[in-house]
Amino acid sequence: SDKPSLRRFYEHGPKLLVRRVISRQDRLLVAHTDERLVFKKDINPFIIVGDGWNLMFVLAVLNSRLLSYLYVNTSAIATKDDFRQTTLAELRRLPIPETDRADHRQRDLATLAGKMMQAQSALSCAKTAHEKTALERQIAATDREIDALVYELYGLSADEIKLVEESAAQ
Repeated sequence: SDKPSLRRFYEHGPKLLVRRVISRQDRLLVAHTDERLVFKKDINPFIIVGDGWNLMFVLAVLNSRLLSYLYVNTSAIATKDDFRQTTLAELRRLPIPETDRADHRQRDLATLAGKMMQAQSALSCAKTAHEKTALERQIAATDREIDALVYELYGLSADEIKLVEESAAQ
């Protein structure tokens, strides 16, 4: 209440939530919500400003292998200790390409982000081992589709893709 300029990050409305600690697989972990929430320092809330941005598109790009690779390899704090972390300032510097809302890649990535969210939600409710395995395979396949579209969006060569993929496999 003593910081009214921060109120919009906690009120109702679409926002991205970036986990402060990077996963053990060196991946940024980004989620979406439109709920009213209060966050502690473990979550960084982001509100996308401007009309040209599709929130689900940005969600997909931030969760891609490429952006995780770029963050981990350019961040001073990400490599500082055993628990790699994100900072607001470094996250803001990540290169999210501006595309026209009509660009099929923006639409496709937004659709895939929605598909991923549905599959993750279904996985948390799965009751049988068979159902869990099928959903885990669907999630992995969707993740690969997102990565392929992001590589195309950024214009990566085959050698650059190989570098990112090899780094992720380690």
